[in-house]
Amino acid sequence: MAFLTSCIVWSLLTVPALAAPRGEALEGNDKAVYQMLAGKIEQVAAGKLTSTVFTLTPGDLGLQEWWTAEELGVEAIVVGGSIAADAIQAMKDNLTFDAAGVINALAADYPCHLYWFDKTVGFYAETHYNFSAVFAEGEYKLGYDTTEIMMLMAVSEDYAGGTVMQVGGQSYPVELDAARREQYKVDTAFAAAQIIVADNSKKSDYDKLLAYRDAICALTAYNHGAADDPATPYGNPWQPIFVFDGDPATDVVCEGYAKAFKYLCDLTDFDGDIACRTVTGAMKGGTGTGEHMWNVVRMEDGNNYLVDLTNCDDGTIGAPDQLFLAGAAEGGVETGYRYACENGDIAYVYDADTLALFPSSVLTMSGAGYTPDPWADDGSGRMPYAMTAIRADSDSVAVDVVKNFGGTGRLIVAAYTADGRFLTSAMCDVSDSGEAAVTLDTAGAGRLSAFIVRHADMTPVSLKLDELL
Repeated sequence: MAFLTSCIVWSLLTVPALAAPRGEALEGNDKAVYQMLAGKIEQVAAGKLTSTVFTLTPGDLGLQEWWTAEELGVEAIVVGGSIAADAIQAMKDNLTFDAAGVINALAADYPCHLYWFDKTVGFYAETHYNFSAVFAEGEYKLGYDTTEIMMLMAVSEDYAGGTVMQVGGQSYPVELDAARREQYKVDTAFAAAQIIVADNSKKSDYDKLLAYRDAICALTAYNHGAADDPATPYGNPWQPIFVFDGDPATDVVCEGYAKAFKYLCDLTDFDGDIACRTVTGAMKGGTGTGEHMWNVVRMEDGNNYLVDLTNCDDGTIGAPDQLFLAGAAEGGVETGYRYACENGDIAYVYDADTLALFPSSVLTMSGAGYTPDPWADDGSGRMPYAMTAIRADSDSVAVDVVKNFGGTGRLIVAAYTADGRFLTSAMCDVSDSGEAAVTLDTAGAGRLSAFIVRHADMTPVSLKLDELL
């Protein structure tokens, strides 16, 4: 019996999440902090940096060191021998950024690189202020002196070393243990993902996505032990490391499936404008319900489609492809979308984090499943159709048409003289068998060449066949 797989998706932050655009849409201080942390996260992920305590200076945010009263928008820097309170507040306001929004954007953009981040513990950010005033060029200026911003991100139990910081009344593990990173085969997992992408690099975009789906479902299975036991600490079962590590004993919950698929997509150089996002919310219907993570994929046609690899795996309600690049039967961004499967309907409802993180254009789903272009390059180096001359005489040429790949329907075989002048053409209808025959009336024209075009748009779909006579 097919079943619906859901799982625990831990709340992203331990503090209220504010409206947060993804990294590419951030501005000002938010973008500067995002860019700095993104570089640090990549270093931690690669094992080149073990501390997850990160510091920034006002200069890192692109702020100048010294400020006049006019630049701060206050009347004076010094009043009664002391630095004016409104000047100090203006300096502080210059350093304001949305820490929760930055972390949310990083989690959306770097799900695989954050395999070590324990989002159930979360992050902590604070600014240490230290200002000084100087009198120069006939006026006071206020400077940041040793002011710095400190941000830390908690390391999950699976990867934590011995360094723990006590801040804000909470304990944060802030050291990545190199031995644990080796134990869990992190480098092996990253390399395996890159191999999957390389092995499928010559396929069409659609076939790449199919291959990624099949690879992930072959490499892992649903980790009911982690999902069903609330005492399981957040860690590897929620991460793509347990998908790509080559260990059949390590499995993941929905978050691992979704992150693994996004990571392969992020590594891929698609021919079309394709983007993959991870989203969270509630899944309802079928034989189960619960919090869930899945993917939204924008294909080259500009439409968004659902990909739920958790429920494409063996034995699930959507297996093997009912919830892969699927279109919604009905619904909307705010209310959620319903999808029809053979064994029941499934509803997906975005949570507040996802609604805050992405614009509605990203979350608006297609009303029909994705239909791949049958004429897309299959990566073999061949053209969709091939021709063979089976008979040639002074008056006519008979040609066999054979499909390598691509669609069927009406085709045109066009013949040209040796000097490139169009001579004649003939239409043929290719059946599902992918074969047809056509005879061209050449009327003693001498040596010819021919190729096949689609009747609908005259696009060539074969190589040129030379010297027919």
